[in-house]
Amino acid sequence: MTSKHKRWIDISKGLGILLVEFSHIGLFPGFWLVDPFFVSVFFLVSGYTYKNESVPYRDFILKKARRLLVPYLFFNVIYLSVNAFLHQDVLLNAIGILYSRFFLYAGERADNITFLSMLDNSPTWYLTAMFVALIFFKVLMDCEKKVKLLMVGVFILLTFVLNKLPILLPWSIDCAFLFAILMLVGYMLKEKDVEGLIAKTKKSTLALSGLVLIAVYVLLTIYNGKVNLSIRVLGQSVIVMILTASLGSILCMAVSKCLENNLAGKWLAVVGNHSLTIFCTHLMVFTIIRKGLSVVGMAGTDTFPFNAVIVLVTTVVCIGLSKVLKKYTTIV
Repeated sequence: MTSKHKRWIDISKGLGILLVEFSHIGLFPGFWLVDPFFVSVFFLVSGYTYKNESVPYRDFILKKARRLLVPYLFFNVIYLSVNAFLHQDVLLNAIGILYSRFFLYAGERADNITFLSMLDNSPTWYLTAMFVALIFFKVLMDCEKKVKLLMVGVFILLTFVLNKLPILLPWSIDCAFLFAILMLVGYMLKEKDVEGLIAKTKKSTLALSGLVLIAVYVLLTIYNGKVNLSIRVLGQSVIVMILTASLGSILCMAVSKCLENNLAGKWLAVVGNHSLTIFCTHLMVFTIIRKGLSVVGMAGTDTFPFNAVIVLVTTVVCIGLSKVLKKYTTIV
């Protein structure tokens, strides 16, 4: 069980991973409203929990590789082995694992080359993206204060330039500068003690501020249009993408803080604590459940309540798998 002080952070990750699952199962009414932040919140939380210590780059990279790349390889080797047994396109899938992107070309196009869809491993792009973003973020954090502001501008410019490329770069290098900026936003929330400031603010003021932020977020989201970080669809504007991702994530974190001491919050904290395994395995569990439903003649059932039950069952199964892995291995 996470401590009370940290529970809202795990709740934020729990909300985020549930939204990731809903994004993959479909039929979430008005889902476009959460597109900018349901993955972005993980980067803000990572920045919020970042310890700005003087650690050699070698040690830092090895630590993050152990945390992110080991489970990436573990789950993907299993998926690749299963596909080899089923005589599917092993070479293309292996290339996809090395490249770690869903598509070769940016956006959704008919002639795209799909790398990660046949293995139920498409969400694992997040692990390599987080790994690269953390390295860029450390570079940012190691800069002097004045240089850091300049580097933020450089990171935004690089995001804008790389967003023009026709292909997606391996390991989300083209988006990692954006993710590092989101981490900086999370770190600044901690540095400015926003949590303490909120605790001292009147509830009426907080409610009014929340409504204003929600209104601004919705308007900016409508303006920016469709967003999908996995295939580098950033909407109309990189700047607006940063704003909506930050605002949406902050609102998600605020809701998490409100849920910290109730039963729903405690369950969401458990979900968040196992979010890495859920990221890597929920599509596989979806596939197994759907095949089971087809056997009993329920494959055509496709409503929001029904899919919500599938998400709940999938989450419970993935948590069970995560607990087993944590108990008997050091992979997750």
